[in-house]
Amino acid sequence: TCGPCHALAPVIEKLAGQYAGRAVICKLDTSRHQMTAARFQVRGVPTLMFFKNGQSVDKVVGAVPGTELEQRLNNLL
Repeated sequence: TCGPCHALAPVIEKLAGQYAGRAVICKLDTSRHQMTAARFQVRGVPTLMFFKNGQSVDKVVGAVPGTELEQRLNNLL
């Protein structure tokens, strides 16, 4: 429901299609899944977390350009 989250939604959708088969990209509604947000210490939204081999390896808080997200994904692949 936050403005930056809505602004990032199309970027996330584009990346999900672009990286299909190479990365799993998903969204989580932190207001509906508060325990999961607490587990990963999400303190502000949007928070983008990057996992590799089941471990959290990077985190971005706030709306960032799609190019930065692509660069972070490429560094992990």
